[in-house]
Amino acid sequence: MTNFDRGNKKWTSLMLPEHLTMLKEWKKEQNYIKRTELDEYQLEDFQMIMSQALTTHEPVLITTWNNGEFFTTEGLLQDVDPYHDECLLQSSLVNKRIQLSAICDIRLCDDFL
Repeated sequence: MTNFDRGNKKWTSLMLPEHLTMLKEWKKEQNYIKRTELDEYQLEDFQMIMSQALTTHEPVLITTWNNGEFFTTEGLLQDVDPYHDECLLQSSLVNKRIQLSAICDIRLCDDFL
């Protein structure tokens, strides 16, 4: 005779909705990643890579941080607007505006591979 365990199903009747929301919040806090602070040398490197990508039309790989998560986007850098704190990146599907303050890392795709 085998014993079939129902997993979490047997405990859901004992859990209140407040408990479920608290568990979801706790899980979100556990997965939260803090943003790394950039020093002036890294910012200078980012500026050099951006200017090189603009002049040579090489594809770049940009890593951004938003609400505890990192996102990576690849494409051609079309324009950098420091007054509006954004850059325009043309990917294969759409043109995307990225805030310069959200950028954590930028690399030329040739350097990345």
